Amino acid sequence: MAYTTQSLLINQKLMEKIMNNIFEIKLYSPQEARKLLGIGKNMMYRLVAQGKIDYVNLAGKIRITEDAIKDFLAKNTIRSARPRLYPNV
Repeated sequence: MAYTTQSLLINQKLMEKIMNNIFEIKLYSPQEARKLLGIGKNMMYRLVAQGKIDYVNLAGKIRITEDAIKDFLAKNTIRSARPRLYPNV
């Protein structure tokens, strides 16, 4: 497969973007993540074990990304069925 100069430049720019994003990822230990979520140690590890919150395994250590915390909160946010008193606020 022959690559053109333009496709190589596009691939290089894409790789640079990916590499830059990798170093912007915030990782939290389970202790830090549980404090952010306001839950206990056992509940944090239960959520990880049950697959309810995504994590990264780095050299045998659990690390939870900021995006995983946001996703968990989004999935577990319950909207009130009651109409708001002030809908525009």
